[in-house]
Amino acid sequence: MLKSTIQILSIFIALFFMASAEAQSESILYSFSQYYNNGYVGAPSALTLSADGKTLYGTTSNGGAYGAGAIFAYNISTGTETTLYSFSQYYNNGYVGAPSALTLSADGKTLYGTTSRGGACGVGAIFAFSLPLPTPTVNFTQPISPLAYSAGKSFSLSTTSTSGGVVTYTSSSTNVISITGSTALVKGIGTATITATVAATGNYTSASASCLVTVTPIIPTISFTQPISPVAYSAGKSFSLSTTSTSGGNVTYSSSSSNVITISGSTALVKGTGTATITATVAATGNYASGNATRSVTVK
Repeated sequence: MLKSTIQILSIFIALFFMASAEAQSESILYSFSQYYNNGYVGAPSALTLSADGKTLYGTTSNGGAYGAGAIFAYNISTGTETTLYSFSQYYNNGYVGAPSALTLSADGKTLYGTTSRGGACGVGAIFAFSLPLPTPTVNFTQPISPLAYSAGKSFSLSTTSTSGGVVTYTSSSTNVISITGSTALVKGIGTATITATVAATGNYTSASASCLVTVTPIIPTISFTQPISPVAYSAGKSFSLSTTSTSGGNVTYSSSSSNVITISGSTALVKGTGTATITATVAATGNYASGNATRSVTVK
């Protein structure tokens, strides 16, 4: 079987290599295989370098998906190769194997080449192959998460991208964050994924990036209005407890020392002399978190 008899072709002339004139040495960058369906089955026949010097484009005169040759790209910095196109063995597609020449257009977008077989008459053809556009890098610079909720609060959205394409923003949860243009409006607490989509340009494909934003509840402000300390002892004496809070949540009270003060609802009952800490706890509500406040009360 072909797969079990893979042979590596270390061909210095028709293979990728680098030579150093000073050191009089060369290093192999990639070795083609004899296994047909990997797209690089030996006999590389042409090679050209991208304008930025980062990619080698080339052809093989056989191999590829159909055994009739392929167009490949080799990333010099990562050492990875990719099959861009496989030639067919059928004559009527115009590119029937044995590609023998290759050149890159001035704008770096199109490969032009020839085949020694195929075409309308079966004796070769000139072909053009549009290179796939690169995908741009997209990064958020704003917003910064988490955000504290504030009614009507808005913030700007911004990104950077290598393509310079037009950017549009969307929110996965409009009851948390809604978006108009590049401005986000806080609507409620929770999480929302904001997606920035960069439109395709002449030199780049479209791309997107996402940012998870958490809107946290507001911590309410709580203040005691009653009781006023100290309190004079009197058997069976009671007094009301009251607070104000910015959230309007339900308030419950507790005492740290039930032998000094006990509490029922919002009423405190004096039980004896001493000091007790009364805690008012406001329940979470709407866009507000829970909170508490304390007051130390001395009974004399």
